[in-house]
Amino acid sequence: VFYVSAANFTSTGSACGTACKYLEVAPATWQDTETTIDPIYTTVANDLRYQLSNTRGVTGQVLSAASPTESGFTDGATPPVLIEQENWKIGQGFNNTRIIKVTSATSAAQAAVLLYAGNSTAGQWFIPSMNELNELCKYARGQTTGGLTVPCDTTGTLKTGTVNDLGGFGFFTHYWSSSEYDADLAWDVNFFSGAQRIHNKGAATGYVRPVRAF
Repeated sequence: VFYVSAANFTSTGSACGTACKYLEVAPATWQDTETTIDPIYTTVANDLRYQLSNTRGVTGQVLSAASPTESGFTDGATPPVLIEQENWKIGQGFNNTRIIKVTSATSAAQAAVLLYAGNSTAGQWFIPSMNELNELCKYARGQTTGGLTVPCDTTGTLKTGTVNDLGGFGFFTHYWSSSEYDADLAWDVNFFSGAQRIHNKGAATGYVRPVRAF
C-alpha cells in the first residue's frame, strides 16, 4: 500500500466503487517472477518498456479543470503553475486505463496491466493517473505521501532493490501515467528526478507499474 486517503474516494470500475481508501502497487516482479520488470539500467535483457498507444487519438478523457485539492500540484515552472485536470485525480486511473487507446489501436502497456491478477483478479489493476503516479513516485523515493499538491522530487533514496518485492523501480527513466495531455501526448513522471513531462503516446516508450484501488 503506497497511498491512504483521508476520506473515501471513487474509482469507477474498481471493486471498491465509491468507498475506496487505499492504493496498492504491484510488486517489482509483477510480470517476471525471476527478475525485475523495472530494471535499474535500460540496457539489461528484461528491459520491458511500452508505448502507451500505437496511434494518436483523443479517447474521451476529461481534460477540464478540477479542484486542486483533488488533482493538481505545482509543475516546477517559474512562476509555478497548478495543474487542475480531471483525468489527474486520485481514482481516475482505472477509467483512464480502459480508454487509453482509440478504437482499432493497440496498447502493449494497457494489455499487460489488464492481464495482471496479482493478489486480486485480472481487470482490477490499472495504469495510475498522474496524481496516483506522483504518490507512487514519492513512495518509491521514501517521501511522505498524501499531500496531493506536493510533487515528487529528488529527496530520499529510490527503492531499486527487490527485498520483499517492495522496490525494483528504475533509474533514469520515466513511468507512464494513464492521464492524456491531448490526442498525441500523455503525462509521465521520471522517478529519478520527480519531473513531470509529456511524451508521444505512439513514439516514446516507458515503464509501467500496475496499481489497484481497494
